[in-house]
Amino acid sequence: MKIKEAIAEIGCDLSKPSKMPGYGYSLPAHACLTGSKLAQIPGTPCHKCYAMRGNYLYPSVRSGLTKRLEAIENLRWVEAMTLLIESRCRNRGVKYFRWFDSGDLQSTDMLSRIIAVCKRTPDIDHWLPTQERAFVRQFNDDIPSNLCIRISTTKVGSPPAANRRLNVQTSTIDYKKGFQCRAKDRGNSCGPCRACWQRTIPNVNYPQH
Repeated sequence: MKIKEAIAEIGCDLSKPSKMPGYGYSLPAHACLTGSKLAQIPGTPCHKCYAMRGNYLYPSVRSGLTKRLEAIENLRWVEAMTLLIESRCRNRGVKYFRWFDSGDLQSTDMLSRIIAVCKRTPDIDHWLPTQERAFVRQFNDDIPSNLCIRISTTKVGSPPAANRRLNVQTSTIDYKKGFQCRAKDRGNSCGPCRACWQRTIPNVNYPQH
């Protein structure tokens, strides 16, 4: 498979979040199964979702997000994602990848295919934040050591979400405990920090966007 074919298979090239040390994968925020419901409720992390405003509203960005959503069932999706992640990260000299800088898991099957990609890219550290805790609970296979899944809290200021799985971490918003994200102090950039990708850090707390 060539790069152009891989891009066509996943609908659009990988995203490049400006604050991140590497590439990412995004879907439309309105397609979030749990997040779209939380977005209607004040006091939740999704109520002021950054992915529903700003650059995400540009027609070209919205088109790319929609194409990725339409392509998630493609039979060659795992192969295409593996190729693009390996190629883009190697060319940029990075080993970190974020799933869902916008959007979220659509099914347990999607999680299974993401994990297949992670297993095929063992030299890349993957981070997957999600509100779809049910899909994570329903997934029965092992989670590879290079994937950090963080279950997000559903309320601003609340403790970490209950975790019923080994090797699954959490994240919170405006909570005083846990590792505190300092991206705002660095011009909204991760800088040298890689805490979100580290499974040895149980909880990462972010200030509300």
